[in-house]
Amino acid sequence: MKILKILPKRANAYFFLCIFITQYLSSVGLALSSLQSNSAENWIVSMGASIGALFIVGFSFVIGLTITFLYIAAIAAAIWQLEKVSANTNIQSRR
Repeated sequence: MKILKILPKRANAYFFLCIFITQYLSSVGLALSSLQSNSAENWIVSMGASIGALFIVGFSFVIGLTITFLYIAAIAAAIWQLEKVSANTNIQSRR
């Protein structure tokens, strides 16, 4: 839990906001894909809805992956900073 205290609260808020946006976009994509109809007259509408749903879900997946990797990099930087600070305190305590 020390890692979450070191990370800025803004980073945590952005992470959960991006999770919320990703879930919202994927639910919109699923709603669009459920609007498809099997009738022959509406095949253009159904194709448009399915392509839109695939685009929205894929886009939100890419955004979610990017934010996840950025968050993992922030955690790794926080761990590196912790190790650097602890190494400095060890050197100072030996003197």
